[in-house]
Amino acid sequence: PTFTATTPNVTTSYIVTVTDTGCTAKDTVVVTTYPKATVNAGPDLTVCTGDSLQLGTPGLNGYNYSWTPTTNLSPSAAIAQPYLKVTGTALLTYYLLATNTQTGCQNRDTVQVTPTPKPTNVSAGSDVSICPGQSTNLAASIHQTEGSYEWMPGNSTSRTITVSPQTTSQYVVKYTYNFNGCFATDTVLVTVYPKVTVSISDTVLCASSVDMIAHGRPVSTAGVYSWYYSNPVDYDS
Repeated sequence: PTFTATTPNVTTSYIVTVTDTGCTAKDTVVVTTYPKATVNAGPDLTVCTGDSLQLGTPGLNGYNYSWTPTTNLSPSAAIAQPYLKVTGTALLTYYLLATNTQTGCQNRDTVQVTPTPKPTNVSAGSDVSICPGQSTNLAASIHQTEGSYEWMPGNSTSRTITVSPQTTSQYVVKYTYNFNGCFATDTVLVTVYPKVTVSISDTVLCASSVDMIAHGRPVSTAGVYSWYYSNPVDYDS
């Protein structure tokens, strides 16, 4: 006969009696019913496409775990709480099988992950270079209109900002969808050239010619020196 265990933590003895040609024999079998394994794959989740999230709940001592499918799970599909890298837009279903290593009893649970779109093609613009003391405009662009901008540093929420960094600085624009909170970022570098310095010594001369040498630190080898007279004196002889 077939026995179905319905009540956990119960031990039952079954006796079978066999009678043949007036002779009788008996045997006993003891059936111990263990509880099902405890398993919890966690709540169903919604996540931005391209992001990662952790599945499951903390594991129990004396249990083995196995997730299926194993696609995009790390560092392993054989732990209670792997990380899932979400790609694509299709609904994902993952199954968790828990095994009690002492009793061998198993149980299974399911979790569904719904991907939701993230902004694409967010641009903070091209890198720019300025001289010390100058300012420049930074303009973000994206081909969607369902979200909001935030620049860092500064926390400005405008699409275009004006910056005047004293040193070379990096600016990050964050664009967030209003309907799901998903966001994307881009970075622009504002390079501030070093300050140009130049010095020349006063020179006293008689009616003749003299070589004058300027000492400076141009921004690059392409720097150009320009000379001009201040209160020029014209000597005829």
